[in-house]
Amino acid sequence: MKNDFNFSLKGIRSEVDDEEIGFRLSGDKAKPVHFAAGFFRGILGEYADTDLLSRLVYVVNAKGQVKRGCEISGLMDELRSLHVVDEDIEQEDVQALRVMMQSLLSADSAVFGEKGSSVSYSAASVPFVTSKARYEEVGEVGAGIIKESCPELAECVEKLLRDGGDEISLLFNPVKCDTVPLSEDGGRLPAWTTKAKKNASWREYVSSVRRTGLCLCENIAEQPKLMAIRTIIHFAIFHLIRFLGKQEAFHVADAEVLPFLAVFSASRRSALVDSSKSSFLQIGQSMARFYASMYSKKFDDYGLSFRSLMGADKAPVYDEKKTVTKADKKKAEQNNEVWKSAKSMAKDESDPSIAMLRLGQAVHDMVATASDASPVKYIRGLGLRSGMLYPATARVTPYFRFSQDLTSMLVLSTTHKGENLSGDEFLSRLRNDFDVVTGALEGDFDFCVSHLRTMRVDEDELSKNGEAFVAQICDMGYGKVLADGIFRVVMGE
Repeated sequence: MKNDFNFSLKGIRSEVDDEEIGFRLSGDKAKPVHFAAGFFRGILGEYADTDLLSRLVYVVNAKGQVKRGCEISGLMDELRSLHVVDEDIEQEDVQALRVMMQSLLSADSAVFGEKGSSVSYSAASVPFVTSKARYEEVGEVGAGIIKESCPELAECVEKLLRDGGDEISLLFNPVKCDTVPLSEDGGRLPAWTTKAKKNASWREYVSSVRRTGLCLCENIAEQPKLMAIRTIIHFAIFHLIRFLGKQEAFHVADAEVLPFLAVFSASRRSALVDSSKSSFLQIGQSMARFYASMYSKKFDDYGLSFRSLMGADKAPVYDEKKTVTKADKKKAEQNNEVWKSAKSMAKDESDPSIAMLRLGQAVHDMVATASDASPVKYIRGLGLRSGMLYPATARVTPYFRFSQDLTSMLVLSTTHKGENLSGDEFLSRLRNDFDVVTGALEGDFDFCVSHLRTMRVDEDELSKNGEAFVAQICDMGYGKVLADGIFRVVMGE
């Protein structure tokens, strides 16, 4: 398919993602396990040679098939030559142990997938940190955020990963794995962050990650290793999603505040849920404006003037190297209509910068049409799987409803060990450091009215949601309501 532009939609989207965000927001396939694999690798700066370990764990796939190189007969000879098993150990016993190992470490099929990639982040030790695989770049950027903001937490993660004292690591200890240093820093942030010292939004974000990271370090010190690792992964994913949602604030002055209105009341159909959905959709709207701005700047990089863009009759193609299917042709026709409409609106704009933004917005919309992917779709997929959003389906707009694990992480990241914290201070920290609003803090309603574009919930319903949140914190053993009705959060009693 002929392209009248000197860029493709796929190419310009990849450039913006790589330069401004640090990884490509492709679809909604990323899972917490993908994040964890990249996160561990980025923190350590190395990965393990897991060939033998992956073949030992990989018994059969979901179809009952045995991958070549994983047959028990061949493995027995290899394990004996490496002195992993003694000569008098029977093949049947090793096979039975392999089945148990696969079951123990199973997330999708086993700790290692068919190509040796990790699929279980409960196996959190150096021997399980694999080489780079698809969708894992998000975790590497997550590691970069932690290393930049709170190196103390990064050191804590590395210490946990190098500790082989948990049950899973001890089971696999006889199978030695050499480590391989990364050829480049896997925990690297986009280049612009090194020059963002004067960016108030970026500084505030880094400070919030540092404050909460230091607090979490204190509280997980005595947790079992795998529980501590899981809590840290929840922490890093939450701040990664905040990082994505704040891209407009990092790059554009006077960007809007994006609160996460979290639902804790029992009602599933209410004005509260609708308002929480609105807070999620606002993230998508903010990211759309961010991408429109970045695409309009890219036009200058490509040497494309407003006049040359207006002279292009057809929209840019998605991927010039791809064989065009019937479905691709239909999407191309849709994009041609989007481009035509965008040019018409841009032509009527008196401000040249706004006119270029119109065309940048069109590129954003066309990328979503051509690739079936969008930034908000990516956030939705990762948020649903990490327990941040609900319900876990792609058919409806999700809203913020935190799992108990995630709620626990929020408490552990805002209340220091031994601290007896007033409810108002705890709730203020949640709002300032995690952007979480529940209705339990005085002024939450006015805050939501000021910062949510669509606010359907009334003050009474929002207040009841706050009461439900307080009740959950107390039920989890982190808080108590005193005789005078005052809510306090206590850590370590």
